[in-house]
Amino acid sequence: MEADVYLPSTDPSGVVLLVHGGAWVGGDRRGLSDMAKDLAGAGYLTVNATYRTSDGGYPTTFEDVACAVRFARQTAADEYGVELPVTVIGHSAGAHIGALISLGGESFAGECPWEGAVLPDAFVGLAGPYDITQMAFLDFLNPFFGAAYADDPTNWDASNPYTYIGENSSLQVALIHGDADREVSLGFSENFEAALEDASYDTRLEVVADADHFEIYDPDVTGDLITQFLATVG
Repeated sequence: MEADVYLPSTDPSGVVLLVHGGAWVGGDRRGLSDMAKDLAGAGYLTVNATYRTSDGGYPTTFEDVACAVRFARQTAADEYGVELPVTVIGHSAGAHIGALISLGGESFAGECPWEGAVLPDAFVGLAGPYDITQMAFLDFLNPFFGAAYADDPTNWDASNPYTYIGENSSLQVALIHGDADREVSLGFSENFEAALEDASYDTRLEVVADADHFEIYDPDVTGDLITQFLATVG
């Protein structure tokens, strides 16, 4: 795992872990650098982490992000000597991964050089395809999950955030999606919000007018929404 750490200029209000997108088999954390700088400027210790993609797969990719949560938590403790609330923010495939770890992360604790709790206090999903089984038509994902869904759904189901609804019941959730997204349907966020609300999670859905799949992580577009939510976490 590699990560960039952005420290605020004052004592932090909380810790944020950013999880980039990239269709599970690619992506670059540098795409979220502007968001990381914006969050640090707003007073949050921010960790922008890389996880294994095409050289990862189930369960390695998810273990990397679970380890990154521990790293973020430990970094705050080392820098400031206090325990702070941790929020995972993910975009696209990173939102799916972040949701999975936010709900069921203990199942992916794996080996990690940092100790401590895996489960965060809050999750922000940006344009996420949460029900991964709905992406089973993408043949390039079969190696990532070890098999086609139709042949063996085991790893797909184990990687589905819906499988873990009911766990980490105190998790606060904000789902943000643009209504001009042509890459990931708004329905993914609407359905996930409904499932979480049915299970009594503190959940909100923000639909951003005219925002597409990539504008949704532009801090000029969603920065205020995110920081307003972060102010409620604790």
